[in-house]
Amino acid sequence: PRGATEYVGICQPGAEMEIAVVALAAGVAQLFRDDELHFASVEKVSETEFHVVEIAVSHGNDVLLKCVGEPREHRFRIVDANGEHVATVEPEAATFSAERRLRVVIEPHGDVGLVVSTVLARERLLSQQGGFSL
Repeated sequence: PRGATEYVGICQPGAEMEIAVVALAAGVAQLFRDDELHFASVEKVSETEFHVVEIAVSHGNDVLLKCVGEPREHRFRIVDANGEHVATVEPEAATFSAERRLRVVIEPHGDVGLVVSTVLARERLLSQQGGFSL
């Protein structure tokens, strides 16, 4: 986005090129594919819900995924537009350090790149808005 202050690239193991990029500006997270196409945005709908909205010129914007859960606990579910469960995200204590990690369990039909991009965008947006960083 215009005025982006942070970019997060997602690569497959052993690959040099990103398969997706999350671009963040104040209160805005946009998702890009490897071909640099802006295809979706992550939007805060309420204190406990975020939507991943597809950017489509031909037929308007459609909700791809919904993240619903408790921001302070970093615990939420991801469902598709039909309400079908796609992924579960929960905190996981790191071994031998004070850092915090998230455990993401993605269903076999889930789009791994989209889910990971969504989780990163949601967590960074929450961090910007109230210091709920990992």
